[in-house]
Amino acid sequence: MYYVTLKMVRNEEAYIVRSIFKSFKDNFKQATIINLIMIAVGAVLYLDLNVAKNMPGSAGQIFHVIFMAFVIIYYVLLLYVYPVLARFYNTIRNTIKNALFMAIRHLPYTVVMVLIGLCPLLLLFIGSYQIQSTLFALFLVMGFGVIAYCNSFFLVKIFDHYMPKEENEEQKKRRHRSMNTDAVTQQKNWNGKPYHSLDHMLRERFGEKVYKVTLNGGMSCPNRDGKLGSRGCIFCSAGGSGDFAADAELSVTEQIDSQIALLSAKRPIHKYIAYFQAYTNTYAPVEYLRKIFTEALAHPSVVALSIGTRPDCLGEDVLELLNELNQRKPVWVELGLQTMHERTAAYIRRGYPLSCFEDAVQNLRMRQIEVIVHTILGLPGESEKDILETMQYLNGQDIQGIKLQLLHVLKGTDLAEDYVAGKFRVYEREEYLNLLIDCLEHLDPSIVIHRMTGDGPEKLLIAPLWASRKREVLNLLHHEMKVRNSWQGKQLQ
Repeated sequence: MYYVTLKMVRNEEAYIVRSIFKSFKDNFKQATIINLIMIAVGAVLYLDLNVAKNMPGSAGQIFHVIFMAFVIIYYVLLLYVYPVLARFYNTIRNTIKNALFMAIRHLPYTVVMVLIGLCPLLLLFIGSYQIQSTLFALFLVMGFGVIAYCNSFFLVKIFDHYMPKEENEEQKKRRHRSMNTDAVTQQKNWNGKPYHSLDHMLRERFGEKVYKVTLNGGMSCPNRDGKLGSRGCIFCSAGGSGDFAADAELSVTEQIDSQIALLSAKRPIHKYIAYFQAYTNTYAPVEYLRKIFTEALAHPSVVALSIGTRPDCLGEDVLELLNELNQRKPVWVELGLQTMHERTAAYIRRGYPLSCFEDAVQNLRMRQIEVIVHTILGLPGESEKDILETMQYLNGQDIQGIKLQLLHVLKGTDLAEDYVAGKFRVYEREEYLNLLIDCLEHLDPSIVIHRMTGDGPEKLLIAPLWASRKREVLNLLHHEMKVRNSWQGKQLQ
């Protein structure tokens, strides 16, 4: 209930029945233990009050006052412990401790919430039995939800004190930021997730949930047209990693409209990011790029432009175009780094050195263009140590987002031939989850997590087959991070 009401008060997307069951599933174990603790404590207090009541003389009165004080503390704890559990990832012990801490620290809000919670007692003073019973029945149906919703207005104000704030540009440029952990909780929380989620960033920036529409600009790639090679990167599908993009035969506006029609039929959406995904989306004459990018930004529902490309396809004319467009609406550039290790880069046929990537990041950031980096976890020949070195390297780059992509083996790729030949193995689900958590714990918390698994088309996916159950993987990730008391940047403290 509190999971839903807290979202509603913050004007966040909340499907009441679905959200209640989601929260129930995510917090069942901890909530059950807390329930048992609260029932046990409540029973002890009830017995103590009865004992004190029957004690003769002043001793009974003194103990009665003491136990009533504990009852008040108990009631205050009830007000806070379940909202804290619904909002923050933490252990049971810390959940209870933080609930008491917040209640004391924000005493004026606590008093108001106590008074709201006591309002049903007014029913006892109604003289008419008929009116009293009717109101009592209404309270049983609606009362607890109304009280939770009212109290959530104050709880949101309290919780905002312990949520991470957006960093300014100067802070973002610092390479290894020290994390100032709050006394209320050891964990970080971004819209209910223990990592700097894309959803959190978009809601903070645009005021509501934002969806991507994936577009195809009809371009090729220097790794395919003969300039650098003809077979593409070793892992890349025939669709140039744009298997979910719209039909390139359609105009940009038609592509956007067709995808909006599909998405809006499922849920109410008002804002979109135009994402040019397939192949290399700055590998064309600048006049053509200006045409398609301007058309995308002109769409009334598009609030930002995201462009997937290579660092070696960002000439000065392209950079100046992106700078111009960035003055109208936010422009993000997504760079396919995959790994910092040159030996792996040579194997996957990346086609450019690490210095090229660093120059591209610098040139984009000079123009205040946000940079999102693509990495692949599980590339043949790379150990966990190698992968974490890539994470640490990116902490030292002026980037704003990252995509953590599980290695997919797709039909028709050279990577698939090596896999069938037994030259490497892919991660099992538990292995990948452990690695992913390690990566998140080693990533600077200012870096936004745009992706954590990826989508391999079912008709092309050879391995790992468990990757097709994306929602299940993410749910397991959130659960495991909660169990481990894990959060983004934990190992950087």
